[in-house]
Amino acid sequence: MDDPNQWIEAAKILEKNATAKVKCPECNTGELMVKDEFAPGKNKLDRYLICNHCGNWNVITMSFAT
Repeated sequence: MDDPNQWIEAAKILEKNATAKVKCPECNTGELMVKDEFAPGKNKLDRYLICNHCGNWNVITMSFAT
């Protein structure tokens, strides 16, 4: 990957819309899948962004109101 900002842009899109079609910033072939897990601590969610082609992944932690 040449530009780390591509993961940031992908995360911004998938933070708002978990079903959006986003190309993998690493291979630019696959699409990112979303897997959500509750994070340790109150009102937090870890959103994993996983490529369905090359397997590269990243995670963002999201806060939400109760």
